Amino acid sequence: MGRTLSVKVKNPPIKYDACVGLVKVGEWGAVKEVWNTGKSKPIRWCYRYLPMRYISWDRDGAFIGRRRKVK
Repeated sequence: MGRTLSVKVKNPPIKYDACVGLVKVGEWGAVKEVWNTGKSKPIRWCYRYLPMRYISWDRDGAFIGRRRKVK
C-alpha cells in the first residue's frame, strides 16, 4: 500500500554556502553579494567602480562578464 522512495547519494555536495544575488545598499549604491546564509559580503574592491550591468554572479560569488566557465 504505502511505498516510500529512498535514494542514497554517494558523494553529497561539500559546499552549502551559495551567492544568491547582488544588492545595492545605501545612498551611494554600494554593491554587496547576498548569500543564502543570510549574510552579505562586500564585493572585491576592483568591482566597486564598474556599473552593475558588467557584474554577474553565480553560487561562488560575483565576477566580471556574462558567464563563468564550468569547472
